[in-house]
Amino acid sequence: MAAFGQDNAGIPPIKGVTDAKPASSIFAAASRQKPLVIKSNKAAAKHFSDDALAKLQEQVDFDKQIVLVFAWRGSGQDKLSFDVLESFPEQVVFKYTPGRTKDLRPHIYTFVLRSNVTWRPGSKTPAAPKRQPNRAMAKITDDPKLPRVLLIGDSISIAYTVPTRQLLEGKANVHRPLTNCGPTTKGILEIDKWLGDGKWDVIHFNWGLHDLKYMGPKGGNLADPNDPTSKPQVPIDEYERHLDTLVQRLKKTGAKLIWRNTTPVPPGCKGRVVGDSANYNAAAARVMKKHSVATHDLFTLSKKRMEEIMRPANVHFHPAGSAVLAQEVANVIEEALKSAGDEPKEVFKAPNGKAFPSHWGAPPRLQTRDLRPLPGGFGRGSGTLAKWIQGNLERDENGNRN
Repeated sequence: MAAFGQDNAGIPPIKGVTDAKPASSIFAAASRQKPLVIKSNKAAAKHFSDDALAKLQEQVDFDKQIVLVFAWRGSGQDKLSFDVLESFPEQVVFKYTPGRTKDLRPHIYTFVLRSNVTWRPGSKTPAAPKRQPNRAMAKITDDPKLPRVLLIGDSISIAYTVPTRQLLEGKANVHRPLTNCGPTTKGILEIDKWLGDGKWDVIHFNWGLHDLKYMGPKGGNLADPNDPTSKPQVPIDEYERHLDTLVQRLKKTGAKLIWRNTTPVPPGCKGRVVGDSANYNAAAARVMKKHSVATHDLFTLSKKRMEEIMRPANVHFHPAGSAVLAQEVANVIEEALKSAGDEPKEVFKAPNGKAFPSHWGAPPRLQTRDLRPLPGGFGRGSGTLAKWIQGNLERDENGNRN
């Protein structure tokens, strides 16, 4: 008889099985801490369907190997991995990493081990350290003496938010939505929430890189543009219509609007096409011309200095590049704030014809259908309008005009 080591030559100590899934009965027989040990086809048949058993049998020789099945329900981010220790016979130590989400998902891990391998479930490994919150998403406490600025945009704007805020410290309260503003489709859905009820003096905004990126037929992100089944997330004609709708909404705030055009797509970028930024910018330019909105051209600057300030084959910028953009953004905002007071403001009136104070901005667009007396001598109107008026009256009384 051959020695065990000779008879098992060439058999790996452990391998994973992904194409032979056990039946749901496995959850009663196995756990995360105590896997089910299967040493024969007969034992496997209790928990695998005929098709799954056939696939398993192609991958295991029960004369020389065993099967371990771990099964539990837990966070969708739960992971099970293993280390093979340097010894002979080898030792396999399984490691469980708990997820942070509070959902409840089924997890099944199936492994084939050489029979002479020793194994043990290891102790729980610590979860990955919690990411520090992005400072760009910090809520801002306004200085009531300063004008209010809103930055709207995707991860490019997120990266220049903090340095822009620092450059305008003592000159403006710089806010942004506490999210990546994504494509124009997201903007259409969430713009009212982002604008809120307060007054904005300047709004610096962009959509584009998430509109022009390619998606697969099943929602796959950053799909191959050369694949005939993939397409831009928002086709350019829809993008232009969405942008027109968004600009109309932004104009109702009475703020000075600054359109920041979309930065370039460098060669080699996954899921995007070089030149598409220019095409989408041309569509945006038509919208801005129609509505007399100024354009802040960061496309040209970024294209000229691409190798210096942008990451290779990536639409994002080096930190120093984001600082360059921030300086440009701060400059145009500061200029806009100087001229904002020179432009005529749209006058918004109550149902009885009385004009609201100009610094209140636009009243809520969506209102309840009830009818009640409005505070401040503004006649009668909805409960939504009453709440908005009362909030502005209280802020004025406290000397906070934001």
